[in-house]
Amino acid sequence: MSCRDGCDSGFAVEAALATPTMPPIIVVGTESSDIITTTIDLSTGPYRLNCWLADSQTVLDETLSGPDGTPETSWNLITDSDGQTSLVLEHSGVGTWYLVVELGGGINVSDAITFA
Repeated sequence: MSCRDGCDSGFAVEAALATPTMPPIIVVGTESSDIITTTIDLSTGPYRLNCWLADSQTVLDETLSGPDGTPETSWNLITDSDGQTSLVLEHSGVGTWYLVVELGGGINVSDAITFA
């Protein structure tokens, strides 16, 4: 969109929402039948999130071995208009991963996603 001839108010609203004012709230659910649902909440939206699973909260490289019932270990997720989305992971054994969420250059990491 060019603003040479003036911009409409929709453009200003889009620009204001390009980066959220607070980091995402990442909530790891409890395991039930080998499934854990993790929710991400930004309070407003929509936003595009770059997400991946890591093996630790401090070394944020994408895991080489993810949950066995989840074919991928990285995702581009889109939140709804309320800024919410969820990710369902499935694993039949024991394992722990961390969901890393990148938004606008900021990195946030979930608590442990542990399958027992």
